[in-house]
Amino acid sequence: MTRFQFSVLVLAILWIGFGASLLGAVPMLPPRMATHFDGAGNPNGWMSRSAHLIFMGAFGIGFPLFIIGMCWMARYLPLSAINLPHREYWLASERRDESTDYLFQHSIWLACLGIAFITGLHWAVVFSNQRQPASLPLTWVLSVVGPFLIGVVAWIAFLYRRFRRPNSQPSKHIAPAL
Repeated sequence: MTRFQFSVLVLAILWIGFGASLLGAVPMLPPRMATHFDGAGNPNGWMSRSAHLIFMGAFGIGFPLFIIGMCWMARYLPLSAINLPHREYWLASERRDESTDYLFQHSIWLACLGIAFITGLHWAVVFSNQRQPASLPLTWVLSVVGPFLIGVVAWIAFLYRRFRRPNSQPSKHIAPAL
């Protein structure tokens, strides 16, 4: 199995898990539920159970597909529309296909982060509605947002490592003779 096939498999498993978590949460959700919270964790936006499930389902499918689609479109966009480190080198005609293929394949991992993040948000909302009165503790928000941000930083670091300056290989420094 190639790395790309593995990343697609992980994304498929995450999507299946996300769908199962939406269905599994149905009995736990009140008919009218808090879906938006202020900075103190108090609810200030409400939805019906079905509206929440439809919204989360659409967001859970749409957001990762948007990420993948934007990276896939890089192969068709003009050079000026792509923000990539050292893009003039990496998107030169002789390297563009390889570079955009990598960007597309790398986007699958960002989509995996996205679906994991949305699943975490969904469960934070579910558990927040189990509290009386409904509230969203900051620790729950941080437990979802923190790993997502760490993952995005790692994703960007891998992107920068792949698209580093072409001649930035570590040079062997020879100490001067005494």
